[in-house]
Amino acid sequence: MGSFDFFALALTCPDCGASYTENAPTNMQTKIQNHMYLAMLAVGTKLDIYYPITDCGYALVNPPVKKDSFTLIDAWECVNCSGYQWALITVEDSVLTGGQAVKLSCEIINNVNYLSDDANDIGWQIVSGKAVYEGSERL
Repeated sequence: MGSFDFFALALTCPDCGASYTENAPTNMQTKIQNHMYLAMLAVGTKLDIYYPITDCGYALVNPPVKKDSFTLIDAWECVNCSGYQWALITVEDSVLTGGQAVKLSCEIINNVNYLSDDANDIGWQIVSGKAVYEGSERL
């Protein structure tokens, strides 16, 4: 799994307010598909999901009720403020159905199915199925 695809979502940076369209360079890389070829995965895209998703760079927080319907949090970059940001992504019946910028918090993380392994880089851990923050970055 050496290559990747990109989530292409309309997002607004929660820190500086910069808006991004689906075609903007937010560098939200994912390895969630079986065959990755630098595709832009926009809302409405039917995904060829690789299972288990935990092998794709995501930690399990809450097991999804349906294997092909889940939420996950992934990292993206705001080029305006150089901030490390987060998006809540929704997949229903293997179709990418939505995405929105969020600020990480225990409440947000504890209500999703998967969390990007990138969250470990800034101090977030999943311990006994719950989010724990051990970092020093401002929240």
